[in-house]
Amino acid sequence: MKGGINMNLTKQQQENLFTSRLKDIQGELEDYFTDYEGNKEFMVVCRYITNFYASEEEGGINCVGFIFIDEDNRCIDFRTKHIEDFTTIYMEDIIKQLISNVYDKEINWRNSVIRNWKAFSSMKVKSLSTWMARGNTKKVNKINEELVNRYKLVESYKNDVNYYKMFVSSLYFVKDNLVS
Repeated sequence: MKGGINMNLTKQQQENLFTSRLKDIQGELEDYFTDYEGNKEFMVVCRYITNFYASEEEGGINCVGFIFIDEDNRCIDFRTKHIEDFTTIYMEDIIKQLISNVYDKEINWRNSVIRNWKAFSSMKVKSLSTWMARGNTKKVNKINEELVNRYKLVESYKNDVNYYKMFVSSLYFVKDNLVS
């Protein structure tokens, strides 16, 4: 299944094969999120979306989307970039694009905030020291509150990053099982 779709097939056969491969990915993801007792952490829905209107610049695009639905019916979705012709795309490319989408949409910007925590806290500690020396307790309290709020935010983002990396791991699992 590593290659693209055989060009000797009819258009309908190519569509059926593409859909079948997407269902294989969906099945592997469902297996990944099912425990040994058969309980599913997420329901996985896969769609080949045609003429999806992403933005004014892009207009209508074709893409593959995966939606993960948890037991509280919260949905998390990831999509590939525009697929010009589904008959020429490799399943590995679809999975790589989904992984890239998770990083772009959910992980990278959170990691940026996490990485900036040290610089932020150093700056605030310096301000804290200055305002303590001047005896301005209102400013000291405000800076302490900012530090505490940012700390909570950073800890929340760390948890979020770990959560979304679970999806990345599942996609690498599928890639290793289906593409290799």
